[in-house]
Amino acid sequence: RYTVTVQGGARVADLDAELGRRGLMAVASSHPGVGVVGCILGGGVGYASRKHGLACDNVTGAKIVTADGRVRRCSGGGPGPGPGGKNED
Repeated sequence: RYTVTVQGGARVADLDAELGRRGLMAVASSHPGVGVVGCILGGGVGYASRKHGLACDNVTGAKIVTADGRVRRCSGGGPGPGPGGKNED
């Protein structure tokens, strides 16, 4: 199992091309024109979903900027900041 870091603005086509060069594929949308973040927010149903789950189920963390300008790192193993998940300032 591998972990990939993707920055904002990356499209599924970009991710597929880069991983394909290494003989890998992502659990992501089957539509190459969609952005990776949009794919994840929409669930991320793709070719490998039956075997590996949805793209949103495979996210291990995120770095976000809140409306007030704070940078937050989010990681975890469950919904929200409760048991198994954590938000780090």
